[in-house]
Amino acid sequence: MCLNTNLSIFSQKLDTPLVPFDKKPTKDNLGFLLGFGQNVQGGKYLVECKECEFRGGVGSNFTIGAYYEQDIETNFYLGLLGTFSIMNIESKFTEKEKLGFLSKITNNIDSIPIDFLHTGTAKFSYLSLTPFVRWQPVKMLFVRVGPSISFVMSNNITHTQEPVNPIVTLSSGETGRLSPGTGYSSTLQEGSFPNVVSPQIGLWTDIGLNIPLSKKVTFCPVFNYNLPLTKMSTFGEDFKISTWRILLEIRIRLYEDLPPQLPIKK
Repeated sequence: MCLNTNLSIFSQKLDTPLVPFDKKPTKDNLGFLLGFGQNVQGGKYLVECKECEFRGGVGSNFTIGAYYEQDIETNFYLGLLGTFSIMNIESKFTEKEKLGFLSKITNNIDSIPIDFLHTGTAKFSYLSLTPFVRWQPVKMLFVRVGPSISFVMSNNITHTQEPVNPIVTLSSGETGRLSPGTGYSSTLQEGSFPNVVSPQIGLWTDIGLNIPLSKKVTFCPVFNYNLPLTKMSTFGEDFKISTWRILLEIRIRLYEDLPPQLPIKK
């Protein structure tokens, strides 16, 4: 007896753990950073007071930020960093000015040179966007660099003067004191910084260490230097502010890596 059947046999390809995966492991990271450091003035800036120029200013402030990055090649990552920074500098210079004082004893006016200390305090805050490339030559070390575009959110300038020594001695032996609020010790200017340039262009550079805390979380101490390519204000001469920061950074792996590929023996 014969059985006739109309059965078709189909070949089906099934994935097995031994077949290499077509997708490569994902390496998307999200990072957060907080940094403290110094601001350093280059060039000079001017104020409303004639012949008053401020140079060599310094100040200490902070930067906070977050970034997203994705690997593009082995040991290379492409990302975008957003930061908010406070940047203050304080500059000082001494000026000698002759003032006339009336003697109550001789009834004569003595012309005495007085040293005045001028202090300029400039304050800026800004938001920055930095597309960057991160290169990791070895497991523990990385370098990050990219152009930064910064938008000035607030600015202020305060110019004060005060006598270095407020005690004045006349030729008659009389002594007096220059008091605050008399015009000799006072605030000469306070308000918005003139002719601020925004946006600012700079070069963001980092060198840091990778210290794994878990499979997904890495702690990174980083040294950062931001080189300005744009003048901070045109009210001066080549007035720029460079910054360096010590950054404390946490990097979080967003996705699990796929299992490693296994070779197939035929």
